Amino acid sequence: MKQDIDRIVFHSVGDMSSGYYLSKSENILKNQIDKIQDINNALELYNIKLYFDNGVYLKKWSEQEFESFQESVKKFSKILGEYISKINNDNFQEHYNKLATCYVDSFWEVINNFKVFRAISGDRIKESLKQNPHDIRIILKHELLVKKYNAVLCEFLNKYEDSAEIILTIYEIKDDFNKKLYLPSSLSVKDKETIISTYINSDHCNYNYLPIIQNARKHNNDFYISDSVKLAAKRKYQSETQKFFNSSSNHLSFGVAISFPRNKLENVTVKLEDRTIHYEYSIDFIK
Repeated sequence: MKQDIDRIVFHSVGDMSSGYYLSKSENILKNQIDKIQDINNALELYNIKLYFDNGVYLKKWSEQEFESFQESVKKFSKILGEYISKINNDNFQEHYNKLATCYVDSFWEVINNFKVFRAISGDRIKESLKQNPHDIRIILKHELLVKKYNAVLCEFLNKYEDSAEIILTIYEIKDDFNKKLYLPSSLSVKDKETIISTYINSDHCNYNYLPIIQNARKHNNDFYISDSVKLAAKRKYQSETQKFFNSSSNHLSFGVAISFPRNKLENVTVKLEDRTIHYEYSIDFIK
């Protein structure tokens, strides 16, 4: 895979980089494109098309310029479709290896949206994930891919070390900024709990997830963590917290600045201290 190059990327309708990328797209939109050279050129055209599909354009463009650019997008949409449709089981890896890293998301998106997956076997996806395991989070954004490669993705998730975090993100963590993730239907409730349980006892467990596991809700018949697994998460969290404090100095000092309006400072006394931790507070008066 190639390093990131200064290519045009569509992030979202309200992204602050849109003006910069649209300005860069003008040279492409003004030139006649008859043939796509490689996968990165194809995905660049795809990202330019996304701006127009989502009604994002530069205000400085005149009505005539905008209409001209729209016509350009229509023309290269055809050759884009022709190029993407030629991706198959034999050349899939070749295309992937040439990708600029900024286009990994776009690559899987066109595989999904153009239904190229019809020509790509599960074994090919399995091998791709073996080489690029972090792509799983991108693949799970696309419902058609998840349905197509149900068995392959289920097998992968049962072994992948970050699967627990993915599952918890889907069921327990509210995320209004990222696209919804889908899990393969063959990943059973028991599979999910086993993945969580294994994660708790693993060396790569992120302790920030332990309270989430401990307080996980039951989601109908789709996701459930037993009391015993929740208890294991609680004990692991308590154990690691204790280790942290035991390895620290017996006397820790923290400086905390607190601001109060001057007329609210009657009878204010701030002092917290126990045998191991001493807190010192300073008062910053607000006039």
